[in-house]
Amino acid sequence: MASSLVKDSTITFLTRILLFILGMGTSIIVARVLGPSAKGSYNILRLVITVVSLLVLFGLGSANVYYGSRDPDSLAVLAGNSIVAAFGLGFVGIIIVELATLLPIFQNYLLTNDIPVQWVRWLILLLPIIQLNAYLKEITRASGDMVRYNLIAVWRAFVYLSGVVILVLVFDRGIGGAVVAWILAVLLTSILIVWWALRITKGKISVRWQTLRRNFLFGIRLYPGNIAQFLNYRLDVFLVGLFLTPRDVGIYVTATMLAEKLWEIPRAISTVLLHRIASERDSEIAAATTARISRVIAFLIGGMSLLVVVASYPIIYLMYGQAYLPAASALIALVPGIWFLSVGKLLATHLSATGRPEIGTLGAIVSLTATFVLDFLLIPRIGIIGASIASSVSYMLSTTIFVIIFLRSASLPISDVILMTRGDVILLYKAFGNMRMRHLRKT
Repeated sequence: MASSLVKDSTITFLTRILLFILGMGTSIIVARVLGPSAKGSYNILRLVITVVSLLVLFGLGSANVYYGSRDPDSLAVLAGNSIVAAFGLGFVGIIIVELATLLPIFQNYLLTNDIPVQWVRWLILLLPIIQLNAYLKEITRASGDMVRYNLIAVWRAFVYLSGVVILVLVFDRGIGGAVVAWILAVLLTSILIVWWALRITKGKISVRWQTLRRNFLFGIRLYPGNIAQFLNYRLDVFLVGLFLTPRDVGIYVTATMLAEKLWEIPRAISTVLLHRIASERDSEIAAATTARISRVIAFLIGGMSLLVVVASYPIIYLMYGQAYLPAASALIALVPGIWFLSVGKLLATHLSATGRPEIGTLGAIVSLTATFVLDFLLIPRIGIIGASIASSVSYMLSTTIFVIIFLRSASLPISDVILMTRGDVILLYKAFGNMRMRHLRKT
């Protein structure tokens, strides 16, 4: 299991490197062409759509992974149920946004951040497609096909970057061009996802209401946690937009985007880990595997965090220009929390994969509460630095909860999740060596 996990995680991580390159290209073009203020408005616009999408997801994507990994024969039913849920819940989301745009407080927030209300009304019509992408891509992961699963993300990032280059950089269409590029990425990605989902299920799609109900019951356990965790990551952006200016939002989003790149390694492993742990019947092996991965991640991300702190100012100046230099201080303040949560994310994934998704909900709610309180206290006083401090503290709190519960359930000491051993180094060396030998045989 360890060698296979390393292989799939490596494939996913290499994909993340490619996504990092594509994403950075997109981010730099948008930042330099639009400037901090317009970039801030654009990010808030996309964030509104993303939040509504999350509100009506109900954790069905994770349910697809959990049940599809345990019973591959159910993938056709899961795919059919996903189509029904995507369009049904997507329609609910459209109604929610239409009603929200009638509220003066929401209209004022959008206008204050230079976002036409009509743009939100038009973009929300994409919601059923966004939901469909979110559900069906997890059918691919549940099947264990990590190559295709990762290619979905690469294709979307490539289409998005291509659209930004053409519409924003070449034709200078501003925020409108960036929005159109994003729409094209969503639509063209949906074609690829549907095609691969049909190949996995061999063209057999069916709907089973009892199974859909079961998936809702599983997903609803994740639902509050997913919302709380996402808001924990992005509530600060909303509140920066409330208390400060679109320019501050553009600068702060640049800092958070760079800081969150440190999560690419644990995110790559978590993507694979959910499937692996869900299909592992021996709880001791599952816990030992997760603990070993946590130790390695704690070491790697710790080193990378130090590099980011040292190089933050020159990196931001070279990539984004002098206008974005205030993002460096916010980035440095975010790094400690990012390091903590790199381990917390893995442990939360383990707990979810072993049938305890409510633990993630608990940690996320505690973290969100801390974020909300600290943001209101700090952002009006010290600006985007306050938002970074609030996020770091909240990430540490949620990670502490995940570590305590994981260690108690696995009967392990804390050193097992944070301190690398000689055995870890040897195992990784052998695993990567075996992968290299298999590659050489194929070539």
